[in-house]
Amino acid sequence: MAAGQSFNERKQTLIAFLCDFDLYGRNRPVYKLKTTVEGQEDILVDRGKPMLYLT
Repeated sequence: MAAGQSFNERKQTLIAFLCDFDLYGRNRPVYKLKTTVEGQEDILVDRGKPMLYLT
């Protein structure tokens, strides 16, 4: 981001982790993580960068 640029103007980013093992042991090929507020899991936080774990 450029100095003075609004956070809402940021470019979309995707973070992907490629794993040769099942990170959570649930036999799923993809885990998409969402950020929530602890104790208020109905509040989703949009950080503008989805995170995926690919197994």
